[in-house]
Amino acid sequence: MAKQENIGGFALLAYILAVVVFLIAVLLAFGLSSLLHLQGGMNLTFYIVLIAIGLAAAIVIIVMHRRAKKEKEQQGEDPGTAATAELDLMLNDANRKLRSAQQGARALDSLPLLYILGETGSAKTTTVLKSGLDPELLAGTATLEADQVPTGVLNLWFTKAAALLEVGSSVRSNTTLLGRLVHRTRARA
Repeated sequence: MAKQENIGGFALLAYILAVVVFLIAVLLAFGLSSLLHLQGGMNLTFYIVLIAIGLAAAIVIIVMHRRAKKEKEQQGEDPGTAATAELDLMLNDANRKLRSAQQGARALDSLPLLYILGETGSAKTTTVLKSGLDPELLAGTATLEADQVPTGVLNLWFTKAAALLEVGSSVRSNTTLLGRLVHRTRARA
């Protein structure tokens, strides 16, 4: 609730800034015109040019605000929320471990990546651990014990062939977190 009010406050602030910029341009047009003692067609042209510049600046402010808002929506949750922070922490830690891994990969986005999706309790973790791929756990809580606990956020393994990313139930059930995960792990060209 407070987050929505905060976003609405920033939108209002952006629109107020756009109006203020436009009003300053109008005041400058009239003030500078009288200061420069412009008359006739030159005065009208001066007004039109300065007001057009002010209007263009106001439009740029609104467009930039909308782009930033759209970018945040595409990335999912705002950075700094608890769920996003945990996901980012795990991916950052995995990238750090990957740089020091034996096989010599540099970053997660430079590897082939297989997403492992499925319902809770469908043996995703067990399948990876017993696959014979000799997976190295980079992030998550998977163990070789007989009883596996459900994956909360993610388990990420590194093999010689690819990275394997098991998406946990908390991420699968939250479309914004899932979108952020895909955004952070997609291959870079």
